[in-house]
Amino acid sequence: MLRQSFEEKKALSAGIPCFSTLFGRDSLISAWQTLSLDPQIAKNTLAILAQYQGKTKDDWREEEPGKILHELRLGEMARCGEIPHTPYYGTVDATPLWLILYAEYYAWTGDRHTLEQLWSAALAAMDWLDRNCQATGYLSYKRVSPGGLLNQGWKDSGDCIVNSEGKLATGAIALCEVQGYVYGAKIRLSAIAKLMQRFDLAERWYRDAQELKSRFNKDFWLSDLDYCALATVLDLEFERSGGTTACRVPKKRGNLKVVFEA
Repeated sequence: MLRQSFEEKKALSAGIPCFSTLFGRDSLISAWQTLSLDPQIAKNTLAILAQYQGKTKDDWREEEPGKILHELRLGEMARCGEIPHTPYYGTVDATPLWLILYAEYYAWTGDRHTLEQLWSAALAAMDWLDRNCQATGYLSYKRVSPGGLLNQGWKDSGDCIVNSEGKLATGAIALCEVQGYVYGAKIRLSAIAKLMQRFDLAERWYRDAQELKSRFNKDFWLSDLDYCALATVLDLEFERSGGTTACRVPKKRGNLKVVFEA
C-alpha cells in the first residue's frame, strides 16, 4: 500500500498514477478495513484529516466548518489557484466516515488519549452533520464551486445519478448509503459521548439515529419495486413540506433490503 507523509504521520494514498494523494473517503475506508491489522494507519489518518478539517466557509473549495476534505493536491495548478484542491472539500460522505472510524479506532484499541485529543474535531464534524441535515432530515450535496464535482458520493462521475427516466438528477441529492453512514456515526458517537460524560449529546444523537432510521425506511423504500432508491432529490425550495423525488436504479440482482436493521 502506498503511503504519503504529512510531517511525522502517514496516510494511504488513493492510487497511482492519477490519485497518488490524500483523499478523505478512500483513506478512511482503507484505514477502517485495515484496523485489525495495523491500527496506526487509522490513528494517523484521523489525525491528518482533523488537521485539514474545515474552519471557514469557502465556496470555491466547498469548505465548511467541521467538514472533512475530499482531495488534497500540491501541484502547480493547485498552487496557482486554477483548481480548488488546496484542499477541496466537495464530498458528502467523508465527514460521517471520519466519525465512524474515530469510534471504531477506539473500540479496537481502547486508546483514550487519542479519543480525547480528537474529541473537539468529532464535535465539529457532528455539528456539520447536524447543520446540513437540519433542513430536510437527510445529509445531501449540491455543488457550489464551478471547479468542483457535480456528484459528491463514491459514485462521483458527472452522469452517475439519474432518475427513473435516465435523466440526470438535479438539485440537492441525498444518497442512500450516506444516510447509513450518518446513522452509523450517530449510534457510535452516542456511546462515545457517554464516555466523555456528555449524556445530553449521547441521548440526542441516539434519538437522531432512531428518527433517521424510521424516516429513511419510509422515504427511500420503493414498495412498487421492492428495493431502496439509489437517492432522493430534495426540493429545498419546498423543504418545509418535505418534498422529495426518488432516483431509481434498474433492478439487476433480486431484491435489495433496507440498509438499517433493528
